[in-house]
Amino acid sequence: MLASQLRRGKLDQSTFVDHAGQALQDSYGDAYDAGFGDADGDGTLDDTAYRATTTQAAAGKQREFLIGLAAAVAAGSVSEAALSSRLDMYAQSVYPVYEAGFGSGLSSTGQVTEIVWHAEGDADTCEPCDGRDGQSYTPDTLPGYPGELGICDGGPRCRCVLEYTFTPAQEQEAA
Repeated sequence: MLASQLRRGKLDQSTFVDHAGQALQDSYGDAYDAGFGDADGDGTLDDTAYRATTTQAAAGKQREFLIGLAAAVAAGSVSEAALSSRLDMYAQSVYPVYEAGFGSGLSSTGQVTEIVWHAEGDADTCEPCDGRDGQSYTPDTLPGYPGELGICDGGPRCRCVLEYTFTPAQEQEAA
C-alpha cells in the first residue's frame, strides 16, 4: 500500500520512510511481546521500558535501508518480485527482537545462567555465527541475537538459535 502510494506520487519519500519505520517498530513490538510472553508464561511481568528501547533501536537500524527502498520505489527501479523479496526480509527481521523479548522474559522469571549459541554449521552459515557456534554466554556477555544487524551477516535469513539455561525464581527462593 505504501509502495503503491509512493509510486503514484501520493506520498513523498520521507513520509514513506516514516510510515514504514513505524510499521516495522509496531511489528517489532509485537515480536518482543510474543517472546516475552512465551518466556513469562503467566503474563504478569512488565518490561515496557526495555521493550521500547529494543524496538526503537531495531527500527532505527532499518532506516537507511528504508531510505534506499523509498528512492528505488519512487524511481520505478524495483520490480514487484524484488519489492516482495525485500518486504519478506523486513518481515523476517522480527526474529532477533522476539529473541530479545524471550531472553528478557526468562531473566524476569528467574536467573539466566548460560546462553549457548547454535549455528547450522553448513556452507550458508555466516562467519560470525560459525565462530559463535557452541559458545556460552551470560546475559551480560551475549553479543546480540541471531539475525541482528551488525551481529550476523545473514541478517533476517539467519538460522541460528539460542539455548537458555536458567534457574526459575521459585528455585532461587527455595535455595
